[in-house]
Amino acid sequence: LSIEGVPAADIDFQALYGKPVRIVMDERGTVTEVVLPDSMPESSSRLDLASTYRAFYPVLPSESVVEGQTWTDTVNMRTNQSGLDMTIQRVNHYTAMGDAEYAGRTALKVDYSAEVSIEGSGTQQGADISLSGQGAGTGSYYFLPGPGLYLGGTETSEVKMDAFVVAGGQNMLIPIVQQREETIELVE
Repeated sequence: LSIEGVPAADIDFQALYGKPVRIVMDERGTVTEVVLPDSMPESSSRLDLASTYRAFYPVLPSESVVEGQTWTDTVNMRTNQSGLDMTIQRVNHYTAMGDAEYAGRTALKVDYSAEVSIEGSGTQQGADISLSGQGAGTGSYYFLPGPGLYLGGTETSEVKMDAFVVAGGQNMLIPIVQQREETIELVE
């Protein structure tokens, strides 16, 4: 099975462009509340955007850090994606790299690596599906510590999963490889 392009290509997010999403977080970057617009496209109901936004921002340590210092953060999420109840664990290992130029500013750069594990099950179009997988990623993010402004960053990741499908008396094992490259930029 090979999928190329945007995984949810049939979802039209144009109805959301320019509409605010309110994300409330504490001083460490832990998201405590996500408020989405009232007018969501019907097809977006397949995605759990509130859970996705909870893992959007990097989590900072509670104490001050110096260049070269490391810390680890674990994010556990339960979500429903396209009819599958999923449990996702992401363990991030951060290293403070010091000052770097980013988006025309001198910012603090933090490099990280991540391990991801995924387990899920549910029903899609009458078929029972069980999903499990592991993945890894690397990236960097940048922020201005004084005002606490997150400037953005990059991530490259790969997740390998197996989907066990039972449909119409047939059993299938489908290997899935998801490769992603993300860039997050501050829009002013």
